[in-house]
Amino acid sequence: MSQLSLISNAESIAIKFQLLIDEVLLFDRNADKYTELARLLRAAAAGADTDASHEGLLLDSLLRSVNGSSRTDLVDLAEALDESELSTGVRAALSDIAAQIGSERAALSSRLSPR
Repeated sequence: MSQLSLISNAESIAIKFQLLIDEVLLFDRNADKYTELARLLRAAAAGADTDASHEGLLLDSLLRSVNGSSRTDLVDLAEALDESELSTGVRAALSDIAAQIGSERAALSSRLSPR
């Protein structure tokens, strides 16, 4: 796979993830969306493992801190979604994730732009 294809695929996954978070935050109480977002959060949490999916590895890398640490709250957020509990703290964490993904998407887009 070419570098351009890899970056484009990464951007597509990031867009899907960010839009799903936005849908969950804006249109509360959609069980299918909660389930899908919980699945993606668990995939990202597993991204530090060697047996993680491509999607999980990518999401983990997009969500790492500037010092390279993985997020530690992803499984807890997934469990809250499974229980349909979107407390203020869960909403804030999901908003932070969406903002971080948005920033990473911008970086990916700039790599796709002709120079």
